Amino acid sequence: MSNVVTKPNAPTKNTSAEAPKLKPLDKARARIRRLNYNIHTEDTYVDWVRRLVLFHTKHHPRDMGATAIETFLTHLAVVGKVSASTQNPTKRALLLRYRGALGQAPDGG
Repeated sequence: MSNVVTKPNAPTKNTSAEAPKLKPLDKARARIRRLNYNIHTEDTYVDWVRRLVLFHTKHHPRDMGATAIETFLTHLAVVGKVSASTQNPTKRALLLRYRGALGQAPDGG
């Protein structure tokens, strides 16, 4: 007989249930990374999402819809005098945020 004491296997923890909830910008960044976008594109897209949130006085993106995006893009064009070549990637970034990270289309709003 052996004098070795064996310990029962410790139960494994469910890490998915204990994972911290990601903030909206972190969700956007994670979604873009999963799609293997260039790091510079990732930074730019996350910055546009951040600007949208700040423009709408820090409302959560899930509470905004197509109208919020349209208002933001109009503001960029009229007040910011941003060209169409800048507005297109901005729109793509915001749509990626809604379709990917939020899992919803930007309807209503």
